[in-house]
Amino acid sequence: MSKQTGDGNNGDESTSTAMTLLPHGTEASRAALKLLRPIIAQLDSEVDYKLANFYYYLSK
Repeated sequence: MSKQTGDGNNGDESTSTAMTLLPHGTEASRAALKLLRPIIAQLDSEVDYKLANFYYYLSK
């Protein structure tokens, strides 16, 4: 049975839980983005490094 979350995602608990955990409002969104930017940049550089190593391995 799907539960009504009120955010338009009927029963999708992973999305509805994430939506309730995320801060709402412009200032809160800016603060969240400010905190997440360095984390996203770090993950992006790690993925780039691993992809480069993988392509190097394939080209041998």
